[in-house]
Amino acid sequence: MNKVRDLILTTPGLKIFIITSRRLFFQIVFNISVFLRAGFATQSALLRKEGVNILIWFDPNVLTYRAPKSTNRKFIQKLNRDEIITIDESTPTIAPTIEQMFVKNESYELTPQFDKMVKQVKRGQRAYYCETVEDVHHYFQNLEKAYQSISTDGYLLQKELKEKDENLIDPRNRDRYLDEIQVVMDGNGDMLLGWAGTHRLLIARILKLDRVPGLVKYVDEEWAEKIFNESNTKNLQKAIEAKIKEMSLH
Repeated sequence: MNKVRDLILTTPGLKIFIITSRRLFFQIVFNISVFLRAGFATQSALLRKEGVNILIWFDPNVLTYRAPKSTNRKFIQKLNRDEIITIDESTPTIAPTIEQMFVKNESYELTPQFDKMVKQVKRGQRAYYCETVEDVHHYFQNLEKAYQSISTDGYLLQKELKEKDENLIDPRNRDRYLDEIQVVMDGNGDMLLGWAGTHRLLIARILKLDRVPGLVKYVDEEWAEKIFNESNTKNLQKAIEAKIKEMSLH
């Protein structure tokens, strides 16, 4: 199994080919289910495999709360309201780190996130993609570059940023075609922050940006079923996409 994984990771383009092929396969199967007039249960089960990845532009100030971590595993599920907490509560080292670096102009070496990550790698644990103290320094230097890029050139899509400077992209996501601020729709149709893009979101707020791109990957099951039943298309993917894009315009 390890040999197969190593082959995928070391062969140029192979991983992205496998990911793209898998997405295409599930999209074809989903389209067949729509053609056969399958109901919500069948369509949602298929979308759980891959999700719809809806790109929207939104006001970064609307995201106050973060979705439960369990939403990373399914596209559609019933969200546990008791697990929804504020962004600051969910990642207590990130917000003060961003403020120290980009509001107070302090060295990243004085921040709580730097301290936490250094301690992790010294214990032999990975911190984000970092395995050594040197990696941690590179992580924060790239974060500084990302801030300068946003302040100078505006907020670019990740694929645009990759073309500009691949070092600004998280190495874990360089072979993926979508890696924006992750957004989750709760049962009321309100947006929550998922588990990707926290630093970028907070930087956008500091720079007082009006709109940033986000990727809706997960939605509450009951909300999705309601949208599906109200839609004339009876295509769950299109129904959700139309509703979210309609909401993002307001």
